[in-house]
Amino acid sequence: MAGIWLFPIIETVHVLGIAASAGTILFVDVRLLGIGMKRERFSDVLEQLQPWTLSAFLVMVITGSLLFLSEAVKCYHSVFFQIKVGMLALACGERPPVPLEGVSGG
Repeated sequence: MAGIWLFPIIETVHVLGIAASAGTILFVDVRLLGIGMKRERFSDVLEQLQPWTLSAFLVMVITGSLLFLSEAVKCYHSVFFQIKVGMLALACGERPPVPLEGVSGG
């Protein structure tokens, strides 16, 4: 009985991690573009949201690994999964073009 619910629960937590990560990144982007939170310094917004973003990313990595292990052969032969892994590798290897310490939020 528990096996029936295990995959959907892990997948749900994975999707919640994606949503939390996208939400925190959206807040940072909104501030960076000057659309909202204009009274807050960019560095303050980044400092407050970074632990949430990293936590959500960690949740995604753990649950994504569990999901992969449950369907490894199916994922291995999927072109979409290969593209996803390639894009994730590029995203993880990306570095900001300027040091964030030098960015002023004023």
